[in-house]
Amino acid sequence: MIRQTRKQDGFTLVEVLVSLAIFSLAIVGLNRAATLAVSGTATLQLRTHAGFVADNAVVLTRIAPLDLGTERSQVDSGGMAFDVVVETSATDQTGFYEIAVRVTERDQDRIVSERRAFRYVQSVIAPPPDQDNGETSE
Repeated sequence: MIRQTRKQDGFTLVEVLVSLAIFSLAIVGLNRAATLAVSGTATLQLRTHAGFVADNAVVLTRIAPLDLGTERSQVDSGGMAFDVVVETSATDQTGFYEIAVRVTERDQDRIVSERRAFRYVQSVIAPPPDQDNGETSE
């Protein structure tokens, strides 16, 4: 009697398990990449809004009357809350003042954005007293 061997089509159980393990590792890696992308986008959005807040603080400090010292404020921008610290101080150069701005998330210590700028305030020189030019006033 001759036995005929039948060719089996399909995958063995070991092949299926190996392919499932490879597929699950790929899915875990893609999930991690997606999580990092979302986190990076949120951080970039936070830094962008904090940069706008810092730039606005510099501009507002430059147009306001000169006030040396530290000013603290809270600002909401784009649905985010920030604490802003503006320090204005004199420099070695007459008429030049340094403006340092630090922006943090509300009630956090980590600085999200910083700006350093300068302001020039021209000193007002009093006109000289009237010279006697020989005219008399009555």
